[in-house]
Amino acid sequence: MVQVTRSEKNPKVGLSLVIVRAKQGDKDVIMMRVMAPIGVYLPTGVALEVDGAAVGRVPFTRCRPQICEALAEASPETLGKMKKGTAANFIVYEAPGLGVPMKISLEGFSAGLESLITQ
Repeated sequence: MVQVTRSEKNPKVGLSLVIVRAKQGDKDVIMMRVMAPIGVYLPTGVALEVDGAAVGRVPFTRCRPQICEALAEASPETLGKMKKGTAANFIVYEAPGLGVPMKISLEGFSAGLESLITQ
């Protein structure tokens, strides 16, 4: 499942969210990969809010020539909040305290996740 968004403050700044099902040993997990532009402030990672409430942060795991990636397993609690929510706000930082929020609609998220899980 893939969604792409741009910052309302700076349309040149974009973010891609990729949600995949993966195997870790004998269990299936849902992984969340956030791809952000080069130049983000790495120590703060990517913050996630659902309907205005803080959910958590995903740490950056690597930077490539054109993007920086944050990758983590999506917990059942986080997925539950996203399934019930209407909008997710992913926040990357240009510097400490200088967040750049990027909204993603969660309309259809439940159906997309269900389809991903049952494939």
